[in-house]
Amino acid sequence: MKPSANLLNQAKAGVLGLFLGTAPVGAATLNLSSSPLFLGVSVDPNVFFMTDDSGSMDWEILVDGFHYYTTYWSGGTTFYNNGRWYSYSSDADDACANTRTRYSYIFGDPDDVYADGCGTGTNGGTLETNLDQTTVRDWRILSADFNFLYYDPAVTYKPWPGLPDASFTAARSNPQPGTDGYNDTRNLNGFVYELWRDDRGFTGDSPDGGASATATPNGIVDVWDSHARVTLSGSSFTVDAHTYAPTADCSAANITETPPFASCFGTTVTTATATVDGFGRTVDEAKQNVANWYQYHRRRSFVSKNAIGSVIDGLPEFRYGLSLINDYSDVFVEMPATGVTDYTSHNASLLNTFYSYEWQSQGTPLRRGLEVAGRYYTSSQASSNNFGKGDPVHDSCQQNFTVLFTDGYYNGDPPRNSDFAIADEDGDGVTDSLADVAMAYYENDLSDLADNVPTTPSDLAVYQHMVTFTVAFGVTGELVDTDNDGWPDQYADGTAMPDPLLESSDWGDFDPETGGDIPEKIDDMWHAAFNSRGEYVAATRPNEVVDALEAALKAISDRTSSASSVALSSGFLGSDTQVYQAR
Repeated sequence: MKPSANLLNQAKAGVLGLFLGTAPVGAATLNLSSSPLFLGVSVDPNVFFMTDDSGSMDWEILVDGFHYYTTYWSGGTTFYNNGRWYSYSSDADDACANTRTRYSYIFGDPDDVYADGCGTGTNGGTLETNLDQTTVRDWRILSADFNFLYYDPAVTYKPWPGLPDASFTAARSNPQPGTDGYNDTRNLNGFVYELWRDDRGFTGDSPDGGASATATPNGIVDVWDSHARVTLSGSSFTVDAHTYAPTADCSAANITETPPFASCFGTTVTTATATVDGFGRTVDEAKQNVANWYQYHRRRSFVSKNAIGSVIDGLPEFRYGLSLINDYSDVFVEMPATGVTDYTSHNASLLNTFYSYEWQSQGTPLRRGLEVAGRYYTSSQASSNNFGKGDPVHDSCQQNFTVLFTDGYYNGDPPRNSDFAIADEDGDGVTDSLADVAMAYYENDLSDLADNVPTTPSDLAVYQHMVTFTVAFGVTGELVDTDNDGWPDQYADGTAMPDPLLESSDWGDFDPETGGDIPEKIDDMWHAAFNSRGEYVAATRPNEVVDALEAALKAISDRTSSASSVALSSGFLGSDTQVYQAR
């Protein structure tokens, strides 16, 4: 090992350069005006968060579509594209020996919703119990470029608003006092992450063993791409830089070579140490960043809690409410009472309630969840089945919004039809879709108050109605927006969608009652936003969720501001984040 005080003094070329970087990107740090964004408006809008509390929100893994590692070894066509990671498993007692496992967790913590398991049908596969044998085969899961939930040194991680920094030697599994994981702590000394360099690709549509490798970058995190394995321990960083020159097929027998796969992939490993990382952090600063990531950002549900906490903290002037698509009877924070204009204590109580919620093994009934939000807004009507909640609409000119957040494909029962006989509300031939629920609570008058709701270019309705903003985290549909106008114009097969695009247009022929990972259900979220004159937000990385929600709430602010005549334009928030606004 060649020691070094600072890798900035190391060679400027080669994979060790992966440890060099630029200034960190702030995670969930909102630079917002301290003044209300809707000055001149006497009635604050209602904004209701309806959040996904399905079991998948507890997971610590979110990956894009990928080729299974054995396709790089010796060919094949195995490709996964459902957000889960599949790899080899073999734990110490051989309970999972030589089993392909579907992984949900990096760490095995006592408060995980799903117990550790083996096989492609498990919901609880845990990498920590199979770490060495798994990552020697496929290092990619420890890179934030592959597993979007994993630690990214380019990001500065902060606690959820109102909570303290984490401890590197005693990071909590759950940061909220009183939760099951609050007293479950972990010493993160020896923490490992990978830095990826895209310097290889493959011929054809899929890797086909070592002979198919090329020296041309392809935008894909490949097993034979260069990478730097960084270990944070004691008073230094240890960096093991891996490079490859594949020439032949590999097998499990090549694992025992020094370094692994040297004879088939031409592996070389160069090791160095450092006291400052490529983003200017000292070891202690990096330890704090890793601790905050673990305690506040490593789970999908933590992304949701951080995003909602950050936007409420940065935009405190709205009348917020919150509930869950499954456990709405247990967690339902109503809007502030009529006459309340200082929302400080209300917002703090809302966030404390949300932070305290502990995820369970449940499905994803988005349609019922959105219907619950609509039922809440119909509270003033005698026919409303609003489960005893107060009326959130207290003024005839008040605007009402729901933000529906999910990480997956919806399932569960169809709408209850509590207020309206929901069927094919938009006339597209698909019955009881999420778009139908959004349409029902947009096209029907939800209050007995006078019809004085102010109009905007994107919403001409003057009666009390619900506008739905949909947020999809880590999942995508099949419809394509080729002209960047914010709405789809092309089907998956390349044929054009109707122009002009209407509520009744063909947004996808599917049965909402069919289970499984159906991409049309994500397109249905896009359709729901369109039907209700809302916006659709697609986010891939955790920090983009905060950006997306911030953009959505700024759009709401624009709609409610008498001083603003132009709503937020649709477009890219980042390389993987889009906001789509109704025409």
